[in-house]
This record gives sequence, structure tokens and C-alpha cells, in this order.
Amino acid sequence: MLPRRPCVYLDGQSVDKEFSISILNRWTFIWADELLAFSKKNHGLEMLHLPRLPLRLRSSYLEKSFHKKKRSNVLWKDLLRVHRLDLAGQSLLSLSQGIMQFTPQLAMYKLLELLEQRSEGHAVAKEAWAWVFGLGFASILTAWLETQMHWIVWARMGSLVRSELSALIFSKSTRRKDVKGHPKARTEGNIEANAATEPVANGLANQKRSQPGAPLPRPVEGDADEETQKSRQSVINLVAIDTKRISDFATCHWIFSQTVAKLCTSILFLTQLIGWPSLLAGFAFAAITLPVNIWASRTYSRTQTALMKSRDQKMVVVTEALQGIRQIKFSAVESQWEAKIGKQRTEELTMQRRAFVADTVLIGIWILGPVMLSAVSLAVFAVLHGELTPSIAFTTITIFAQIENTLAVIPELTSDGLEAFVSLQRIEEYLHAPEKEEYFIPSETVAFEGASVAWPSDSQEEGSDRFILSNINLQFPAHELSVISGRTGSGKSLLLAAILGEADAIGGIIKVPRAPLERYDHKANMSNWIIDTAFAFVAQIPWIENATIKDNILFGLPFNKNRYDETLADIPFRINLSGGQRWRVTFARALYSRAGILVLDDIFSAVDAHVGRQLFEEALIGELGRGRTRILVTHHQALCLPSATYAVSLDAGTVEYAGFVKDLQQRHILNQPQGEHEDLPVTQINDVQEVEEHAAKFTDDNDDLRKIFTIVTDHSVKTDDGEVDTKGKGQPKKFTEDEGREKGSVKFGIWKEYLMTSGGWWFWPPTVLFFIVYQLLVLIPVGRVLNRFTADFAVIDSRMGNDVGFMLYQVIQLVGIIIAGLFVSSYLLPFALGLLIVCLWVGLRFLAGAREVKRLESNAKSPIFEQFGSALAGIGTIRAFAKVDDYIDRMFKKIDAHAGAFWYIWLFNRWLAFRLNVIGAFFATLVAAVVVTTKGIDASLAGFALSFALQYSGAITYTIRQYTSVELGKLKA
Repeated sequence: MLPRRPCVYLDGQSVDKEFSISILNRWTFIWADELLAFSKKNHGLEMLHLPRLPLRLRSSYLEKSFHKKKRSNVLWKDLLRVHRLDLAGQSLLSLSQGIMQFTPQLAMYKLLELLEQRSEGHAVAKEAWAWVFGLGFASILTAWLETQMHWIVWARMGSLVRSELSALIFSKSTRRKDVKGHPKARTEGNIEANAATEPVANGLANQKRSQPGAPLPRPVEGDADEETQKSRQSVINLVAIDTKRISDFATCHWIFSQTVAKLCTSILFLTQLIGWPSLLAGFAFAAITLPVNIWASRTYSRTQTALMKSRDQKMVVVTEALQGIRQIKFSAVESQWEAKIGKQRTEELTMQRRAFVADTVLIGIWILGPVMLSAVSLAVFAVLHGELTPSIAFTTITIFAQIENTLAVIPELTSDGLEAFVSLQRIEEYLHAPEKEEYFIPSETVAFEGASVAWPSDSQEEGSDRFILSNINLQFPAHELSVISGRTGSGKSLLLAAILGEADAIGGIIKVPRAPLERYDHKANMSNWIIDTAFAFVAQIPWIENATIKDNILFGLPFNKNRYDETLADIPFRINLSGGQRWRVTFARALYSRAGILVLDDIFSAVDAHVGRQLFEEALIGELGRGRTRILVTHHQALCLPSATYAVSLDAGTVEYAGFVKDLQQRHILNQPQGEHEDLPVTQINDVQEVEEHAAKFTDDNDDLRKIFTIVTDHSVKTDDGEVDTKGKGQPKKFTEDEGREKGSVKFGIWKEYLMTSGGWWFWPPTVLFFIVYQLLVLIPVGRVLNRFTADFAVIDSRMGNDVGFMLYQVIQLVGIIIAGLFVSSYLLPFALGLLIVCLWVGLRFLAGAREVKRLESNAKSPIFEQFGSALAGIGTIRAFAKVDDYIDRMFKKIDAHAGAFWYIWLFNRWLAFRLNVIGAFFATLVAAVVVTTKGIDASLAGFALSFALQYSGAITYTIRQYTSVELGKLKA
């Protein structure tokens, strides 16, 4: 009758079939059967087996739709406007379900009234059968409304809002200013205050720095890196924590409106049953116990806060240990660090115990509340009326239980709402943060005309302590090598950032070539590979992704074997990447790219002299670099200037000199190399062989020889001595003549003699074991280890105990319900066991799929945070390579993968809940039918059995769910 959408596919995968089936199948969640059957048959699921999300739930659509529909700068108003239809449907269903939830109690009340008449000698009217079937129908209708409402709030609102906000935050991060913890400027006075920590090159340079004159702005290093890391982590927390808080509240805010509906309906019902005096007495008791409830809630909240602080302190220590694991191992201080971590772990467990005690008190109050509320009301009713009939007693107890359970959630839900509002404000503040500005004037070359630039800042005010590179007049020649030099803090990296658009333009004109919007990389070949106006960037801190070296070098470009092989030949690599190796990966990425303009920030500082020379001669000015515009920041002027066309020197926040190298040499400006390393002996040595000849003079003095090679590497961030030359050319001069050597393998006797004299059998096995453990610690990502110390420890400490206890509680309750049914008639036992077997079959079918999808959902979270953190760290590189759209698409796919797994978790949950509720309704109807047909059963016993029977579906549903939680918790732990 209703139109259906045809089956559609996306990238070869089926799209979810919710709207490709009949309305009846949709209402009963029958389209989940196919995936559940597949999971059971294949004993597992992979992400590719999950159908793709429909268009309206994909993050790319959500992000575009939000920007299209937003009307204000207030995030919560825009969210309400965008999702008003889903919210309206959610509210309508919650109100309907809140009212309809009391229909089973009404049917039970009427049925018990008729049984009371039979106990007085009257025959049971046929009306009783109407109420028996009415009880079953009301239970099924209530269950259907509940499943539909939860399907909307979880699979639609919860998943949708989280994906939408995550997409908005990541898209914003690609446009936002790259505000880092950059150092502030300082003046001559505080330079002298820090003179003890300043590297001194020579006396002349020292005299130059101490000359009176204008203040010299130098950056204060301080905690810049730490502030940058905190800033990135705070942005990641927006996705990891704040979006979840908001989506969680979006899935349960309907409880407020449903509570109003429940209270109005229940009060109306109860006034008819027990009257106002008894009802007010019960609420008066609830009001008296409210302060105790508030005190217990606050105590639990305080213990949870203390527990989270202790966990944070533990993670600080664990993170510090993991990041310095090599130093800890090499320094043999493992026992001290074990004791330090153990102390924090003990404090965490102490706080965990206190939290459990507070939680136990709170749960006790929560359990006793409905009981005492009903007891007080019914006691007052019995005193006032002199009797208490079963129909009134059991119906009142079930209604009070529903009211109390609903009201118990309100304080926590209010707290969650306040937290969600705070998270909304945090996200809103980030979305309104300043974005990267386009201040370029298109040109054929990179040029500055009276420009002044500063590091990006969220503040529009120019503070006196802000470092500014001013009065810049430069014009870098196209297709040539330009060298930028200057001492540390002179503004070299800032100048490169200005070229890439990653700085704040204070004044003047900056001209930069504009790259084409569409590059058609998939059509690139050797004839059209280089795009003269495109940029590539090698940052001062090398940024590589958690991927293969090949993927890092290709960086989304098609694989060209000849160019790739030539890149690897020019830039040698080893298996384990050191600091210099990571730098070479980023340099290889720039060389392989299609960029005609290479912006390179000090690529030689983390490599040895001979490796740096090879990179310069074979890569930078070799075949792959020749003909490109290369703008290089470096301290190695002696190496680079002879091949450079243009030279720039920065000092004191401005340009000291700039021009073509030949002109500068004619003006005797470049007679002596400039920069921090200008007077170091190594800068006067232009070849590795000369280094060796220079060092050969000190072969008789080991200390002096050590000093020479210390000078070579003293100013490097980190050195490595990778493979010098893959082509076997330019072998370095040797200190001694070649030594004669044996041929063939080393004899076993020599190995045995070596092992015995270098430690013996007691030494080598522990050493090998230590090495294996060390390699595991090095190879396993730190994030994965930290995940074990956070999520998995939380599962073991907190969740496992609660899950196991709650599962046992549900099992006992289920057994109690069946026993209660046996009080009515022993004939119910076969029916109860039969229904239980059916429920177990349904539950096992659910577990086969839910278990696998929950694993997929858990595994799909980490790539989102990893991608987010990686993109934030390398946003300057990503924007320089014009890969923003690629990274947005990649992030949206990861968000959709997680949302898809979450979607199917709740699809399976609703599939299970609906079926078990129908079975539970059938069991309650069966008990009611037996009560009506069995002569001699009194109303009290019937009420006792019916009140338990109505809980059958809920008990078995939660039993199966808790078993799933316990099993998944064990798998995680």
C-alpha cells in the first residue's frame, strides 16, 4: 500500500533496507534477520558485511544539511531546528507510551475485581475474558510503542547527533587557524636573564648580541609544545567526550515529557484507587526521604569525581613511563617506576571501593523507595477504610513502582542535561573560533612587499609580547633554490608559515601563486606531473601518519613506479624510523608530490653530515628537485649557498639582508657564512672525507676526537646514521687499511667461546627475553597500551562487577517469576519452560550478531580519534598539500563506519526487545487465562502471580542483555 524505496547500493555495498520493505516488516524490525542469520552462519562479522547507512544518516549529508538549515549562531537552537521532525515524533511516541504504560495495570485491576466477586460466590462473567485478551493486547501495544520510541531516540537521534557534531568539529578544524603554543617575544633584558641556557657559538656572536640598541625580540620556548599538545587534546575531547554527552542526552531527554504524562495519568489512576489522603501520605514519605536520596547522590558524585582524579593521576604516570620506556629500560630503573605506578593503582582501587560503597547505598535507597512508598500509602488506606483488597493492593504497588523508577532518574537526567549544555557551549565556542584567512594576492612568484606577519592567534588584539616579523620585502625566484637562514627565534619558520597562509597578516602585501582547484591526480602522468603553482611542505617537526612508508610518500597520489623508485634511491631509509628517518619520509613525500613549489623547514638538522650531503646533492638539487621553486630554511649555509640562487637572512624580527647570491657575494655580504653554526669547525668542512682528515689529526687523543664528532651533532635535534648510499657511490675514506677476513659462516666454536666469555648461559636467556619485551614495547603503539590502562582497567574495576551482579539479579528475578506462576497452577510450568526455550533461542540469535557488531563498534572508535589527532598535528602539511577535502572524506567514512555499527547494535536490540516483549505478553495472557479458568484460586494469589507475570519480558530481556555485557566485558579485559 505504501511506496517502498528500491534496494540501492553504494560503492558495491548494500544500503540499509529499512525503507525497502513493507511497513509491517519495518515496525517489527524484520530486516535485521538477514544480518543475524549471516553472522550465525559465518561465526562472525566484518565491517564490510554491514550495509551502508542511508543518506540522511551519513556525516557528509548531515554536515551540509546543518549549514543549510542553520539560522542563528546558537548551537542548541540550530540543533532543535534541524531535528524538529524527529523530536516531534519522539515526543509524540513518549507521551503516548507514558499514558499507555498503565493499560496493563488497568486490565489487571479489572480482572482482579472480577475474581474478588467470584470469591464471594458470584460467577465469573464473560467480561473477564475480554480483560484477559485486553491485558495481552495492551502489553503488546505498550511494548511496540516503547521499541519504536527507543529506535527513534537511539538509532536516529543518538547516532545522528553524534555523527553530525563530529563532522562539524572536524570540518571546522580544517578551516580553523592553526593556533599553537608558539613562543612569545622577549627583550634584551630577559635574554640576558636566560644567558646561562643560551648556546654560545663564539665570542664575536656574543659581542654582537650584547650591543646596545633596540630590543631584540626572541621567542620564549617555555611550555609551548606542552600548550600545543593540550590544545590538540582539548579539541579531541570535543569529539570523544562532549559529542557523546550531547548525544546521550538527546536519547533520553524525552523522559521529562514522559514523566509529566506518567505523573498525571498515575495520580488520576491512584486517586480513583486509594484516594487523596493515602496518596498524599505516600508522597509525604517520599518528600521526607528526598534529602537522604540527595545526600547519597552527592556522596556518590564526590566519590566518582575523586575516582576520576585518581585515574587521571595514574594515567599521567603511565603515559610518562610509556613515552620514556627506552630511557627507563636503559637506566635500569624499572622497579622504581613499577612502585610509582603501583602506588597510583592502589590509590585508584581505594577510591573505587569508596565509590562502590556509595553506589550500594544509593541502589539500596532506590530499591527500598517504591516499596516504602507503596507500604505507607496502602497502610493509610487500610486504616481509613478498614480493609485492603488484592485488586487495589497489587495495582497500587505496580503503579508506584513505575512512578518511583521514573522519578529516580530525573535528578541524574537533570545533571546529564546540564553537562550536555556545557558541552554544547564548548563546541559552540570552538565552531565560532577564527578561521584561516586568505590574504594572498595571486602572482607567478612568491613575494613580500612591506609585509608584517605574526603567528596565528585567536585574539585580534596585538599584544606587546607577540612576536612579529615586520617590514619584509622579498621576491623568491621561480624554479630556483632559495635559502633562508638566521639564528634560532629569528622568524624563519614564521616566514614559511606566511608563505603557506598559516600566519596572521598584520600589514603589507603577500603574493603567492594560486594552485588550481581541481588537479585530476588520477590522470597524472610523467608529462604533466608537476604543477608549477602547487605547494608541498616539510615541517620543522616531521609529521607522518600511522601508515606504511609507501602510503606516507604517495600521500593520496597515484603510484608511479619510476618516480617512487627514484625517490627512494635519492632518500635512503631503514626499517625502524628514527627522528632523521621520519624527516626523510616527509622530504620524500614532498619530492614525490606534484608540487612545483617546495617549502622546506630545516630538513638537515636531524641527520648526519654525510646523509645531509646526499639528501642535498641527490634529492634537493638532483633530478627530482631540479626545476622546482625550492624555499629552504637551514643553518647549513656552507652546504647550500653554493647551489642557491637567492639568499635571505633574518635577525631581530626583520630581514637582515636578502638578494641573489651572486649580488650578495659581490657586495661581500656572504664572505662568511651566517647563522648559529658559522664558526663551528664542522661548517668549514665541505665533505665527509675532509671531516675524516680533520679528525685524523686527533687519532692519538681520544678526547679531542670525541669533541670533534660531538660538535658535528651537538646542534641536531636527533641524529641517525642510516644507510648512506644505496647506489654504492662515494664511499668514505677509511682510517685504516682493509683487514683480511675469513670466508664462509662463523664457526660454532667461535660462537660458543664468545657466548661463554661474554656472560655465560645465566646471562644470555634473560637478555634475549628482555630484548623481546623491549621490541614489543617499541612496536606496540603507545595509544593501544594506554587504552589497556584506561578502558580495560575501567571494565575490570567498575563495569564487570556491576554487570555480573545485575545479571545474577535478573536471573533470580526470572526464576522467581516462573515460581510465582507455579503458585497459580503447576500446568504453567511446561508453558513457562517452553517460552523460556523460545526466548533463549531468540537470545542466542541476537548474541551471534550483537556480540560481533559490538566488537566492530568498539574497534571503530579508535580510528576516529587517531585520525583526528593526526590531522590536528599535521594540519599545516595537509593544507599545504591541498589535501583537506581528502582528509574530510576519510574522516567522514570513519565516522560513518562507527555510526553504522552503532546503528546495527540498536537495530538488534530493538529486534530482541520487540520479540521478547511479545513473548512476555503471551506469558502474562496465559497466566491470566489460567487464573480465570481455575476454580478455587483467590484474588490475592492471582494478583501476586499477575504482577510477576507482567515483569516476565523485562526480566528475560535484561538477563540476555546483561549476559552480552558480561561476555563483551570479558573479551575486552
